Amino acid sequence: MTRETSDESKTVRSTDAFPSTDAGNDRPPVDVVFSVLAADTRRIALAYVLEREGSVAVSEVVDHLHDRRSCRSTTSTSDLPPDNVEHRLQQTHLPKLLSAGLVEYE
Repeated sequence: MTRETSDESKTVRSTDAFPSTDAGNDRPPVDVVFSVLAADTRRIALAYVLEREGSVAVSEVVDHLHDRRSCRSTTSTSDLPPDNVEHRLQQTHLPKLLSAGLVEYE
């Protein structure tokens, strides 16, 4: 499934951050990582990004989430139009992954 997004140049990639209990480093605390990954959509999106090397177009992540019938947060993502999946990804899920230091988002 190929579709156009509002900005085809947006990409997401994983970071080198790993959970740590050491407050003296730049890694996110374990409880923050667990909290962020509590949502199925964020876990699936992060796993998709980690499976690829380098940057991944946000539109690819949206397509992957939309195609996954088992992807659920409060509403089945497969029931939402791709534009709504993209909106939720960019407005909710990517910012939370970014704030936890798990991805970089351009």
